[in-house]
Amino acid sequence: MEMGMAFPRLFGSRAAVWFAGAWMAMLAMCLDPLRSLAAEFRVEAPLDYQVVQRATPQAGSVTVRGTTPLPGPVSIRIQGEGLSGPYDSAWVQTESVGSEPRFSSVFTLPAGGWYAVTVRYGAAGPERREIRVEHLGIGEVFVGAGQSNSTNYGEERQKLETGKVSTFDGTSWRIANDPQPGTFDHSGGGSFWPSFGDEMVRRLGVPIGVAVTGNGATSVLQWQPKGTRVGIRPTAYSFVRAVGTNEWECDGALFDHLAKRVAQLGPRGFRAVLWHQGESDANQPNPTPRRITGPEYASNLERLIRGQREAAGWNIPWFVALVSYHVPDDPGSGVIRDAQMDLWRRGVALEGPDTDALQGDHRDGGGRGVHFSGKGQRAHGQLWAGKVSEWLKSSVPHLPQK
Repeated sequence: MEMGMAFPRLFGSRAAVWFAGAWMAMLAMCLDPLRSLAAEFRVEAPLDYQVVQRATPQAGSVTVRGTTPLPGPVSIRIQGEGLSGPYDSAWVQTESVGSEPRFSSVFTLPAGGWYAVTVRYGAAGPERREIRVEHLGIGEVFVGAGQSNSTNYGEERQKLETGKVSTFDGTSWRIANDPQPGTFDHSGGGSFWPSFGDEMVRRLGVPIGVAVTGNGATSVLQWQPKGTRVGIRPTAYSFVRAVGTNEWECDGALFDHLAKRVAQLGPRGFRAVLWHQGESDANQPNPTPRRITGPEYASNLERLIRGQREAAGWNIPWFVALVSYHVPDDPGSGVIRDAQMDLWRRGVALEGPDTDALQGDHRDGGGRGVHFSGKGQRAHGQLWAGKVSEWLKSSVPHLPQK
């Protein structure tokens, strides 16, 4: 008689069901260590397509860290192409330790990439586990902020040509084809960022990372820290509330969104902020309270810049572009442009490109719009790359330039 037939007769069907359940529980316990090994072995950093800001022209440091189900040895190897040629760290041994086992090792890598990071846990054999992060760059990282022409309102979605530019949304990195993630406005069109990144790769020879945070149709007044009171009504009612006659209070949402992204990248985790904003403050109709003066614009932008530096705890380099163009019949505001240049002159900000110069077929809608056409997006990126790379060349000693 088969054993499976004996249980119901000897013990009854209820006992047979109990025995089968107990047997399955024991089997699950035997398999649980393998399942746990697969589930709890994780590499938390670096992330795939992450670009780490280099500390010197030649190198940057990256931390490889993660968790394992049990304490024990972990092996790490990093391979790729640096500025000076092929790189291979060979296998580096470390230990996962603690009651909730973790491992962490710091590597100094030559500027360049992409690098592949391989992490192994477990003894040689069928139980060994391996995780591979295929794309890690040691290069230059930039944060974008401002209004719609800093986000994804361009006429054409752009794609990378170099394959060496990635974009960060606060949680993950990916290749920087449009639309750019992480913007406050969740816009879905095209941008200048792929063109900017590609040109920077060509000039510097290292991967480029970007983190774009802007929001369309916003005044500099709406970017102020929470609780800031202003006596000029922004062009839109979002991000502020009326608190009295001709007085509005900022909710700080845009300021905090930018500050959060800065914090996520870490102290000196990027090279500079690129600020592109001004259209919503330029040539607003009289009477007040919507019309902003040059000194008011400059003081509010300065408050934003200094506030972000204070929140970050380091002196963030901050570029300001010349931005005030609306349409062909309203091609710019001398008041806003002078205010932007005033921040350059006083050393509050660095000189960004003059994008008001991009008119005609550089604008969408057959040259009639405020946003950029595909041609304009590419030119916009080139202008930014020119300003930023020249500043890097003059301010970072011995920085290689292609």
